[in-house]
Amino acid sequence: MISTYSIVLFLTSLYCNDNIKMNNTVYYITTVYIEFEIKNVVNYMKGELKLNVEVRYISRSGNTKKIADAIGKELGVKPLEAIIPLKKNTTILFLGSALYALQLDNEMINFIENTCFDKVDKIYCFSTTSLIQSSYSALSKALAKKGVKPEKLEFHCRGKFGALYSTRPNKQDIKKAAIFARTAVKL
Repeated sequence: MISTYSIVLFLTSLYCNDNIKMNNTVYYITTVYIEFEIKNVVNYMKGELKLNVEVRYISRSGNTKKIADAIGKELGVKPLEAIIPLKKNTTILFLGSALYALQLDNEMINFIENTCFDKVDKIYCFSTTSLIQSSYSALSKALAKKGVKPEKLEFHCRGKFGALYSTRPNKQDIKKAAIFARTAVKL
């Protein structure tokens, strides 16, 4: 997925390069786009431009659901299981999954395989696990098969697994998940 910012930077570099002269059309498109983005930033700061944020997750034990709920509460959106398709245009998708026997749940794999990510601007991963660090690598690999790369910022906390980490996710984890969501939306 190529970001629109990459396009603007590329076009601007053409303009700035002494060896290549930007023609009037490309210059005009770049100028109009930059003006459009500035207006969007101003409107967002005024609260007039709403981001379309969606949260999808798979949670067998309820651990990842707790984090999805914290993200949803912080951003004023309802987290949905990853069996429910995305809306047409999604500014930011928060995608959450734990690993089961070191693998993504089949429902998450199906969601990724059956989702068209063309209208998704950014994807942020979150997870709860007990034995390994996070599911970011597994989610990244599954998304890469669709030509999509998630943002590097991710959230992970421990999750209850039998007697292991029996109090997790805890209140501290919930607070950190809310901070993660707020931070991701501002980027």
